[in-house]
Amino acid sequence: MVYKKYFTMSFDDGLEQDKKLISIINQYDLKSTFNLNSGLFGEKQAVLRMGEIGFATVKNRRKFPASLFKGVDHHRIPRDEIVQVYEGHEVATHGQRHKLLITLSEDNLKHEITEDMNALTKLLGYEVTGHAYPGGGYNKAVIKCMRESGIAYARTAKSTQSFSLPQDPYKFNPTCWSHDKHIFELMDEFINTEPKGNDRVFCIAGHAYGFDYGTERGSWTHLEKICEKIAGHDDIVYCTNQEIFNRR
Repeated sequence: MVYKKYFTMSFDDGLEQDKKLISIINQYDLKSTFNLNSGLFGEKQAVLRMGEIGFATVKNRRKFPASLFKGVDHHRIPRDEIVQVYEGHEVATHGQRHKLLITLSEDNLKHEITEDMNALTKLLGYEVTGHAYPGGGYNKAVIKCMRESGIAYARTAKSTQSFSLPQDPYKFNPTCWSHDKHIFELMDEFINTEPKGNDRVFCIAGHAYGFDYGTERGSWTHLEKICEKIAGHDDIVYCTNQEIFNRR
């Protein structure tokens, strides 16, 4: 059997910055999955950061001292733009209102998942069956609800720095986040190593607002460097998250 290498990306929250991200990755024929909250379309907030990490979403970042906390816009794309913006890429669920799933009752958990899935499916005109856990939180009850609701796979927030395929589709761990300090070393290893014994996957997770930070690993130049390095390799399949699980 011939084993393959797969490269995919996964970005959360359905933000205005996704438009610029998509315009860049499309130039390199790369694909991504975008994880949306159907109950929050058009919402305008800001995210505060420390270094390369966003740690809090707020309605008005001016209330926080700029000397301590830098902030960028966290504006979600309006409903009427969703279909056009994400054409050619996969849309997946991220919870109707981005609630931490492990804190919800059984009924509220089911509502948060199924309402998001149904709303996105109706809006996009195809079955939306992927998921990314909001806040990264999940447990056995959450996975059970995912499975029973028709979700096919779910991406976690746990960076593994490995290229192993998930044994459990509801524990799809990204290789790294877009701001990982080892990202280019990992990409070199992935590019230069032949898959043996199984397929390999490199998944980058992130939030597009992170490229507005203006830091070394939080800039649009950083994204361009990622794309330039990974694109154009004949032995790499460039795909969405869902296509990883549909590959055979």
